[in-house]
Amino acid sequence: MDVAQIKAFAGQFDPQPYHLDDATAKETLFAGLAASGWHTAAITMRAFWSMVPRLPAASLVAAAAGEQRRSNGVCPYAGPAAEFPSAWGGT
Repeated sequence: MDVAQIKAFAGQFDPQPYHLDDATAKETLFAGLAASGWHTAAITMRAFWSMVPRLPAASLVAAAAGEQRRSNGVCPYAGPAAEFPSAWGGT
Protein backbone atom coordinates (compact mmCIF):
# COMPACT_ATOMS: atom_id res chain seq x y z
CA MET A 1 0.00 0.00 0.00
CA ASP A 2 1.46 3.34 -0.98
CA VAL A 3 0.81 6.94 0.06
CA ALA A 4 -1.53 7.60 -2.87
CA GLN A 5 -3.67 4.58 -1.97
CA ILE A 6 -3.76 5.57 1.71
CA LYS A 7 -4.88 9.10 0.89
CA ALA A 8 -7.39 8.00 -1.76
CA PHE A 9 -9.12 5.55 0.58
CA ALA A 10 -9.08 8.00 3.49
CA GLY A 11 -10.40 10.82 1.34
CA GLN A 12 -13.41 8.76 0.38
CA PHE A 13 -14.09 6.67 3.49
CA ASP A 14 -12.13 7.82 6.58
CA PRO A 15 -11.04 11.46 6.29
CA GLN A 16 -8.96 11.75 9.44
CA PRO A 17 -6.01 14.15 9.30
CA TYR A 18 -3.44 11.44 10.12
CA HIS A 19 -4.58 9.55 7.00
CA LEU A 20 -4.57 12.58 4.71
CA ASP A 21 -2.04 15.20 5.77
CA ASP A 22 1.66 14.39 6.17
CA ALA A 23 2.46 17.39 8.38
CA THR A 24 -0.48 16.85 10.73
CA ALA A 25 0.25 13.13 10.88
CA LYS A 26 3.78 13.82 12.14
CA GLU A 27 2.27 15.39 15.26
CA THR A 28 0.20 12.29 16.14
CA LEU A 29 1.09 9.12 17.97
CA PHE A 30 1.77 7.58 14.55
CA ALA A 31 4.55 10.14 13.92
CA GLY A 32 3.63 10.08 10.24
CA LEU A 33 0.97 9.16 7.74
CA ALA A 34 -1.01 6.07 8.77
CA ALA A 35 -3.41 3.95 6.76
CA SER A 36 -6.98 3.73 7.95
CA GLY A 37 -7.81 0.66 10.00
CA TRP A 38 -10.82 0.25 7.70
CA HIS A 39 -8.45 0.19 4.73
CA THR A 40 -6.22 -2.48 6.24
CA ALA A 41 -9.31 -4.47 7.29
CA ALA A 42 -10.62 -4.35 3.72
CA ILE A 43 -7.29 -5.59 2.37
CA THR A 44 -7.24 -8.35 4.97
CA MET A 45 -10.78 -9.37 4.04
CA ARG A 46 -9.82 -9.46 0.37
CA ALA A 47 -6.81 -11.65 1.15
CA PHE A 48 -8.99 -13.95 3.26
CA TRP A 49 -11.63 -14.36 0.55
CA SER A 50 -8.98 -15.04 -2.09
CA MET A 51 -7.81 -18.04 -0.02
CA VAL A 52 -11.21 -19.46 0.99
CA PRO A 53 -12.48 -22.35 -1.11
CA ARG A 54 -15.53 -21.40 -3.15
CA LEU A 55 -18.28 -22.48 -0.78
CA PRO A 56 -21.81 -21.12 -0.62
CA ALA A 57 -21.47 -17.63 0.85
CA ALA A 58 -24.37 -18.10 3.27
CA SER A 59 -22.62 -20.98 5.05
CA LEU A 60 -19.41 -18.96 5.47
CA VAL A 61 -21.25 -15.93 6.81
CA ALA A 62 -23.25 -18.05 9.23
CA ALA A 63 -20.12 -19.79 10.49
CA ALA A 64 -18.24 -16.51 10.93
CA ALA A 65 -21.11 -14.65 12.57
CA GLY A 66 -21.82 -17.12 15.36
CA GLU A 67 -24.28 -15.44 17.69
CA GLN A 68 -23.97 -12.10 15.97
CA ARG A 69 -27.24 -10.93 14.43
CA ARG A 70 -27.55 -8.35 11.68
CA SER A 71 -30.43 -6.77 9.87
CA ASN A 72 -30.32 -6.19 6.12
CA GLY A 73 -26.96 -5.29 4.69
CA VAL A 74 -26.28 -1.89 3.18
CA CYS A 75 -26.76 -2.38 -0.54
CA PRO A 76 -27.35 0.12 -3.34
CA TYR A 77 -30.44 -1.85 -4.43
CA ALA A 78 -31.92 -2.35 -0.93
CA GLY A 79 -33.72 0.96 -0.68
CA PRO A 80 -33.16 4.64 -0.02
CA ALA A 81 -31.38 4.34 3.35
CA ALA A 82 -29.92 1.82 5.73
CA GLU A 83 -31.74 1.23 8.99
CA PHE A 84 -29.79 0.70 12.19
CA PRO A 85 -30.90 -0.79 15.50
CA SER A 86 -32.25 1.69 18.04
CA ALA A 87 -29.08 1.32 20.13
CA TRP A 88 -27.36 3.29 17.34
CA GLY A 89 -30.04 5.94 17.19
CA GLY A 90 -32.01 4.35 14.33
CA THR A 91 -35.11 2.22 14.12
